[in-house]
Amino acid sequence: MRRPTVLAAVVLVVASVGGVFAAPAASAATPDYNLFVGYADNLRSGTAQSPTPWAGSPGVFFAGCTPVDSCEFDGGAIRVANATAVTETVDYVTADFDGCVFDLWPHGVVLPAGGQLILAQTQSGSSNGCTVGTTTGPSTMDSSDFGPGGTPWAGVCSNSGVIPQVTVSVNGTATTYADIGQVLNTGGVDAADCDRPGFPAGSETTQWVSIGAPPCPTGAVLSLAPASQTAVVGSTAILQANLSSCSSPLQGAPVAFTVTSGPDAGVTGSGVTDGGGNATFTYAGTAAGTDTVVATVTNLAGTITSSNATVTWIATTMTGRAYGLASSGLVPIAPTPDTGPVSTTTAGSTTTPCVLSIPGAITAHNLCAKVTTTLNPASSTATASVSDVRVGLPGLPVIAVGAVQSTSKTTCSGSAGGAVITYLKIGGVTVVGNPVQPQPNATVSVLGVRVVLNEQAPVPGGLTVSGLHITALGLNLVVASATSDIHNCA
Repeated sequence: MRRPTVLAAVVLVVASVGGVFAAPAASAATPDYNLFVGYADNLRSGTAQSPTPWAGSPGVFFAGCTPVDSCEFDGGAIRVANATAVTETVDYVTADFDGCVFDLWPHGVVLPAGGQLILAQTQSGSSNGCTVGTTTGPSTMDSSDFGPGGTPWAGVCSNSGVIPQVTVSVNGTATTYADIGQVLNTGGVDAADCDRPGFPAGSETTQWVSIGAPPCPTGAVLSLAPASQTAVVGSTAILQANLSSCSSPLQGAPVAFTVTSGPDAGVTGSGVTDGGGNATFTYAGTAAGTDTVVATVTNLAGTITSSNATVTWIATTMTGRAYGLASSGLVPIAPTPDTGPVSTTTAGSTTTPCVLSIPGAITAHNLCAKVTTTLNPASSTATASVSDVRVGLPGLPVIAVGAVQSTSKTTCSGSAGGAVITYLKIGGVTVVGNPVQPQPNATVSVLGVRVVLNEQAPVPGGLTVSGLHITALGLNLVVASATSDIHNCA
């Protein structure tokens, strides 16, 4: 395994106690592991600033005070994240505060790929100052109250000038990093009583940052995206939570997702943030309406809550229409019988009573129309049928039609249809003598009469099929029309 690379040497200049120091940051991103520092304080408020992930998070080996729920934490914290795809061994980790060295934690910790080791105080409570030397037994490590040489620093608001040093040995190679941002000792002052840049006095808790970086005043921010989306009932919605601190992702934090209101209220899910700080929630919609979804992350100090996101579910709508016969021009005939426009999100059948006969210059018998809808899968099917149509108008050849039936069916995959015609004769000329299923839009012209057989025309979301469409001077006649269509498919 390669040795972690420090990209910048650390040069430290301390003018005096509370003086000015300057140093470039050591790199926390290495070929083998990433190193982070924070400060855990559950004695005061500061939920967004509390180090996240923490004990109990997936993939985290926690070496600190237990049981966590009953421990008082007031001390610096260190996180080592295995950045490889193989197992690594953390030989040891120490923290040096100007000669006050803490070697509190287990040696030889084996971290699986992506695993994380969190090191915190091993004894509950707080203290003031540190005994110079090496501390190996249970300790509070109240590092916000360490002055130069380990002197008590509680209530002191001048910068101690102490730059914590963290030594990490992985797979036999030890590297020392400087906490130039003074995260482990809260800016070199007792932050419980003193302001520090970007942080008012009070809570000392500080979100994880790469060692060498300054603390993040805003702490962790949990977002949920997209803020709004629309999906079809029965399909799935995907939402992504992101947890970051000053644009730096926080990996390994458990995220809880909850649908708080809407048709799917009560649905929950969970995830763990990845290397980009992201966790994904996928769920299926069960009914039309708008869901409100929220994400939360719980840490040592409380719960971080995202802004709300909404998912608007729309239902698949099956529509259609069918009628037996309709005419305009010299002989106007309203669609007969007519299902009328059908629009539904449920399975069912729409029919009107069949009409036995139409008298007059245009006659017909046994006219029927029907629209049927189904679910799982969604479909709309329209059928129409007519028999014994006869057109006898002055100036036009007599048109005689046998039985005609048309069908149009639409699913979310597409539309298909067809027609059956048993007989068609125009002015003594036989066009169809035996039952046929004409190709779509087959057209003939006889004695001034134009006939389209199996007329098919696309409509939004579907297809209209007319068994016959007959036009001539003063005549526009449609026989057996069926339309099916679907909208809002998944």
